[in-house]
Amino acid sequence: MARSAAENMTPEELYQATSVSWHVRLVMKDRDIKYYCAVYDNSIIDVYELTGFTADTRPDKKGRSILKGELANKEMRNLLLTLDVSSIHTSSG
Repeated sequence: MARSAAENMTPEELYQATSVSWHVRLVMKDRDIKYYCAVYDNSIIDVYELTGFTADTRPDKKGRSILKGELANKEMRNLLLTLDVSSIHTSSG
């Protein structure tokens, strides 16, 4: 099985990589989103509590948002870290 650099990320690098979204503004209009997850190989690697978001101001990232969050509580993390998300996650990263 091929592996990527994602497996060797520090917690800070994982958070930064996970915290970019094309869709959060659109989805938050219709839903009360409390958490977001870092997913790799159809497994949730970590869970963050969503505390807000800002527009990504980089010209090449127009339309993206930077999510703001902190590690979710242990109970929520333990619940979600056991889930297989292959039925809803469509990419490898």
